[in-house]
Amino acid sequence: MWSQHMRSSVRPHDTASPAETNRTGARQSVSNLVNVRDLGGLPTTDGHSTQAGVLYRSDAPYPSDQLPSSLPVWPPEVVIDLRSHGEYTGAHPWADHSKVVQMPVLRDAAVVTDVEPPTTQNTKRLEKIYNDILSAHPERLAQVVTLAARGVGPVHIHCAAGKDRTGVTVAILLLAAGVRTESFISDYTATGQNMDALITRLEALGRRKPDAPRPAVSMLAAPAHLIEMVINRVSGTRGVDHWLAQHGCPRDATDIWRRRFVDGYAG
Repeated sequence: MWSQHMRSSVRPHDTASPAETNRTGARQSVSNLVNVRDLGGLPTTDGHSTQAGVLYRSDAPYPSDQLPSSLPVWPPEVVIDLRSHGEYTGAHPWADHSKVVQMPVLRDAAVVTDVEPPTTQNTKRLEKIYNDILSAHPERLAQVVTLAARGVGPVHIHCAAGKDRTGVTVAILLLAAGVRTESFISDYTATGQNMDALITRLEALGRRKPDAPRPAVSMLAAPAHLIEMVINRVSGTRGVDHWLAQHGCPRDATDIWRRRFVDGYAG
């Protein structure tokens, strides 16, 4: 389905008139992803860095969205959607040009799209969510590494917000690639600053009721200690390779993933 000649489908926008610029700005929070980025350029523990155009992360796309122009290669070959079945209706908006893999991970983590906020809203609640993701779905998380390793084009990971389920999943991919811990902690914590724009976008799209209580600030945060907890649980005393193999990821897949994602990796 995916073909490399489609790399050129996203290009810088032509110069627009002032009126067009104003209209575009008014639509931006509705029609654009607000928590999207390429994970290239992150330094690894062996002195290399990750390649651009291999791994993307974002909030959930919707049919009315513009194609993301900030990503270096488009479309992705594989899109891994971590949302549960009750969180979306109809076909995935990118299904026409990408292979979409539905891989539901912990419906309780869908904080931003819940009509009623959870009774407990604090960092301890988020900590429980992250632990539950690792405890309930380790095989699915390991399978993501296998899927990413077997492809040739970009892999795009998203849930609803691109923060919690996506954050845990991306952390495992970055750990498997040998990315320096401080680098992907910084990437994870950067998500927190996009959450207000995300809530506004979801309300404008009708994915949240405008009068529904917003999640507490603590539930929209991306504190470093949570992703550090994930790192510690996955790395353990025997390392991420052992954790992945224990949960079904072939050992050769981890090496293939590093070769694919890390510029200059020689094994």
